[in-house]
Amino acid sequence: MKGKFLGVFLTLTIFGLLFAACNGDEGNGTPTDTIGQDVNLTDTGPECKKENEACDDQNKCCDGTSCIEGKCTACVATGGSCFEDNECCQSPNSQWCNFDGQCAKCEKSGGTCATDDDCCPAAKGEKPLICKSDKKCGPICQSDKDCEADGKICDLVSGECTVPACSSDEECTAPQKCVAGKCGDFTDTPDKCAITSKVSTIYKDQKIQLHAIAYKGNTIIPWQTFTWASSNTDAVSVDTKGVITGGTAESVAKISAKVGSIDCDNTLDVKNLLPTDSGNVRVRVLDQKTQKPVKGAAVVIGNNTPQTTDESGTVSVTSAPADVSVFHADYTYVSVIGANKSDYVIYLPPKADISKAGGFRGKFDFSQLKYHSIELGIAGCSVAGDLLNFDLNTIVGEMLVEHIVLTEPTAVDECIALPNGLVATAKKYGIQDLIPKNYRVACEEGFRSAWGLGGGLSDSEITALINLLSPIISSGDDLNIGQLLASILPL
Repeated sequence: MKGKFLGVFLTLTIFGLLFAACNGDEGNGTPTDTIGQDVNLTDTGPECKKENEACDDQNKCCDGTSCIEGKCTACVATGGSCFEDNECCQSPNSQWCNFDGQCAKCEKSGGTCATDDDCCPAAKGEKPLICKSDKKCGPICQSDKDCEADGKICDLVSGECTVPACSSDEECTAPQKCVAGKCGDFTDTPDKCAITSKVSTIYKDQKIQLHAIAYKGNTIIPWQTFTWASSNTDAVSVDTKGVITGGTAESVAKISAKVGSIDCDNTLDVKNLLPTDSGNVRVRVLDQKTQKPVKGAAVVIGNNTPQTTDESGTVSVTSAPADVSVFHADYTYVSVIGANKSDYVIYLPPKADISKAGGFRGKFDFSQLKYHSIELGIAGCSVAGDLLNFDLNTIVGEMLVEHIVLTEPTAVDECIALPNGLVATAKKYGIQDLIPKNYRVACEEGFRSAWGLGGGLSDSEITALINLLSPIISSGDDLNIGQLLASILPL
């Protein structure tokens, strides 16, 4: 293109010369001689500046040098091609030769960052720089020795020095308390409280510890002293520590609590039961979740005629000790065989309402994990009831079918029923969400605690995990959660 424009320029110039030569001065007829004069055919502009010469936007540097702080310097500017870090210009910003073979800006230790990629690579013999929680680049810690000068320990997951977690109040400076692994003053004043225990039945002279919890907004305020009270101390008494005791009267007592001057949101109706008369069998039926009496349940005691529970959920039959079965349309039936007792409290598990679901959902933050290929996380909620209701399927929740496709490091293309709280990503292999990034956890009703476990796996750990799980997944049987967890945990 440049040659074509030059050709046009020469043609016009010559034409102008000939035109001037043929059209002389009309006054005397003598032609004006312009031939032999110097003609500027093209303007090449100023010469490029060499290394160490002054430069600016108008005075460009020659190839192989860049204008850095007003001087031509033999280095590659930002965005230029490179092979080694030392080819990139280091002023006014630090730079490195990135994985795309281009010089890119980076921050030295103490510089502001958003991700680890913003921090400069480590020089030979120095620790790698990472973007720390304060959004400053700093050296990664690799052992507790790197942190002991500040009285901290090394968190090998995040690569940062951190305050050691406490396990008891003795590890904290008084008057601080150890809560959730952290020492704190916890001086906030609660604005509400609730009794968390679910008790509705007690026997004469039996003792049961009650519990309550205090809040400010939605934040739990620990280490609060509660004031307990009973509406009927002849039936059920309660001491200053929240321990109730069955009394001498067979009746109901309302148990209440307060923190400071704040009354708790709920109360407990506790019925005291005296020993049953000799020759009788008594059965009290309660809702397993709410601990409230179940009215209208059919109770079969031995070969006796079925009896229906009253408002207190109780029936009594003249009979020798016998097996007991309890039925109700809204509950799963329960049978007690071979107990040989004359007094029973039976808890009926309510049938699930398939039209309703409750729980929570959210995301795992894997940003603190370093040097891994796949991130895995699983979330759930606390289990209602006692240890008799405990099983692994209850912990991990409902199963959902997910289509898993992975080409590296091992080929996988399976539709697998997995816990709905499971999350997995594999950015290294171009898969943002191997399993949906939002966990979905279904919980039983009531006061529940959320929990989550997350971590990263290397290529070798992934291969080992797939080898362990392949027989479980490809067996054709329902996924055995116990076997699955037993395979994963050793990693």
